[in-house]
Amino acid sequence: MMSSHDKIWNTEEIQDEVICFSADASGAEIGGNLLYAPQQILRLCSWDGQTQYEQDRDFTVSGRRILRTGNSRIPFLTRETYCRPYAGQPEKAWLRLPSGNEYMEIFPEIYRWQCRVSYRHKERWTGFIPQQQTSRLPRSMGMLDSGAPLNLVFYGDSITVGWEASGCDEHAVNLAGEEIHLLHNRPPWQPAWAQVVTGALSEAYPKALIRKFNRSAGAATTGWGAENAKKLVGPCAPDLVVLAFGMNSLQDTPERFLAEIQEILVQIRLGNPQCEFLLVSPM
Repeated sequence: MMSSHDKIWNTEEIQDEVICFSADASGAEIGGNLLYAPQQILRLCSWDGQTQYEQDRDFTVSGRRILRTGNSRIPFLTRETYCRPYAGQPEKAWLRLPSGNEYMEIFPEIYRWQCRVSYRHKERWTGFIPQQQTSRLPRSMGMLDSGAPLNLVFYGDSITVGWEASGCDEHAVNLAGEEIHLLHNRPPWQPAWAQVVTGALSEAYPKALIRKFNRSAGAATTGWGAENAKKLVGPCAPDLVVLAFGMNSLQDTPERFLAEIQEILVQIRLGNPQCEFLLVSPM
């Protein structure tokens, strides 16, 4: 069975891939797309696992897509639920839909329209496969191997805080730099990815003494990151910093994004010259 640490390009069984159904501007149903074409559906259930959906009764399969039947019990997110008129609000610009006249409203209850799909497949992964590059982090890897205390800092936006993680239990910050504790307790109880990474490192390096810090903030941009890096990350005495900005900087030019990421590195290294960095690409 697939675990949360398994690589999606190296397994024939996918567990709890999330799908959602809605409509496009013409009213046509969209959603239900999977990573692979399933050979066997093991389970398709509601977000909380309480409702089990049945093939042919609730859905059919066409290639890589799940299709709702005419009398399906699978929830459908109407366009009116999440589309709002766009009137030029700067803070909503990055959420604009292709028409330019509407934007996508973000609301915390969207998970109630999501479904979880587990299936087996025989397809070969043709996408990007990241290669191991631990040699580029010699100091951090040496500390993990030897059991020396390693201060691991996650610095980014709401995704890294864990805002949508069903089992989030993260101590992070808000945009004012104040400490917050974000706690979610709903199925399927998936921790924030920062905790998943920390746990995986602890399993891979049993002697490691990892001290994790989350200095991320919801709605944070790279500009915010550069402005607050010294104040928020510096006191953690970081050995390794995972930078994960970008979702809130979609309206910025690539040049500005690059300059502000570089400024974050500079500000952190002012007090921690030996610190190493791992950059996570935005979605």
